[in-house]
Amino acid sequence: MTHILMVTGEYPPMTGGVGDYTRLLARALIREGHRVRIAAATGTPAADRGAADEPEVLTLPRRWARGHKLAIARMAQAEPDSWIHVQYQTAAYRMNPEVNRSPAAWAARGLRVAWTYHDLLPPYLFPLAGNALRQRVTLAPGRASRIVVSTNREDADRLAQAGIRAEVSPVGSNIPIAPLKPRERADLRGSWQARPGEPVIGCFGLAGRTKGLQTLVEAARLLKSRGTDLRIVIIGGTPGTSDRSNAAFLQSLQNAIRTAGLEDRVHWTGALSDREVSRALSTCDLMVQPYTEGASTRHGSLMACLDHGCATITSTPLSDDWLAPGVPTVPPLDFLALASRIACLAASPEKRAAAAAAARTSAADRSWERIANQHAALYAAA
Repeated sequence: MTHILMVTGEYPPMTGGVGDYTRLLARALIREGHRVRIAAATGTPAADRGAADEPEVLTLPRRWARGHKLAIARMAQAEPDSWIHVQYQTAAYRMNPEVNRSPAAWAARGLRVAWTYHDLLPPYLFPLAGNALRQRVTLAPGRASRIVVSTNREDADRLAQAGIRAEVSPVGSNIPIAPLKPRERADLRGSWQARPGEPVIGCFGLAGRTKGLQTLVEAARLLKSRGTDLRIVIIGGTPGTSDRSNAAFLQSLQNAIRTAGLEDRVHWTGALSDREVSRALSTCDLMVQPYTEGASTRHGSLMACLDHGCATITSTPLSDDWLAPGVPTVPPLDFLALASRIACLAASPEKRAAAAAAARTSAADRSWERIANQHAALYAAA
């Protein structure tokens, strides 16, 4: 049995992909017989407290500070041979670089440190801080940690160029599949005001600049001008807790929808439970996930669509051919190509069925049990 103290800047009930990932990985490791605790700024959702696979949460102050390093070191030292495993995305730590300095301090105490990069965006340092300095701070934890993990191949390649070897461990779906009866599907479509036979196009995830929602709006505007009737359902679409810029983006997106004359064709679900998200995914005829930087295995929202077997259009992947042949892709930010793809699949049940089969193939072997076993092997080998 391995003892792991997972450190994260966000955790449910806060909304955010890193928090969801941390909890799902921790629960999978516990089911595999490991001991996992969470050091985070929030607690476990009340509905799940007491579950056998729910990790203990050790609460930290919300704002990361120097005192966190000592507190976390003491938490780790309370368990013999414990790992400190940091789940890192700079926005989750409010762009504070203090967390980046922590692995070196923990290693100096003889503690074992693992570090997962969910992206390589640099933290805020001070006005006029140069890019070279910010990148050095971003890479410092990777140089000080015994284990380095990247959720995607493109970031692992960038780390390798800097002399840091990272294991690639793609994220899994953050939404368990819930059963849905035909009558329930019809009722849900009705609640979205979808007319009989009208294609329902879904987009799932938090509202952020990199999600590609603005590209979807432009494509929908073009399709409307061509006389194509669509119902667009934005599943979730809340700004998220960590990145404060998302709220401003959401406002600009809503303004773009009004300008395009699409207000009566776009339905926002707002925040939903996992079960409700699953039912919404299974109700849509077609999912569109047009990430501005290209599809990546770090996108839990995309993995959820694929795992549900949804016919899904996404952006051309940044690296590798990890998407199965038959998953429709378009270049990032290309609303003309996206509009063409949507029109083609919306008009053809056969093409949607083929895309759905390709989605299931892409999601195969990406279970949380497999991800947990990969991590357990890394801990054992280090």
